[in-house]
Amino acid sequence: MGLKLKYTTAERDYELDEGFVDSLSSLPTSYRFNVFSQIEKYAPNLPTKPGWSQVAAGVVRRNPPLFFCVDYIKQPSEPPLFLDIDIISSDEFLDYMNSNQTLAEWKLKKSPRQLENLSE
Repeated sequence: MGLKLKYTTAERDYELDEGFVDSLSSLPTSYRFNVFSQIEKYAPNLPTKPGWSQVAAGVVRRNPPLFFCVDYIKQPSEPPLFLDIDIISSDEFLDYMNSNQTLAEWKLKKSPRQLENLSE
């Protein structure tokens, strides 16, 4: 008697573009998991901006630290689509931090009204 293979598909709160996957693959191996974990953690809380791509920066706190930014699109009632990821300098990260455009900025779930106000 043959066994029936069973599997479940995990629901994700985000989508990944092929270019994003390629860029993530090019990151140093020791940083990839942490970068992806941050993206997965903060994806549901990113602000929406209909029809426009957005950028959010992050940092992997290791020695040496890795500063990065992700390009994404998030439409209302849709999960974010991550388009690309780039390594950036610490100065660029600080610019994103001053503009409140970091992944950590979205670690706490914000209300829809707060998100709408920030997206404008």
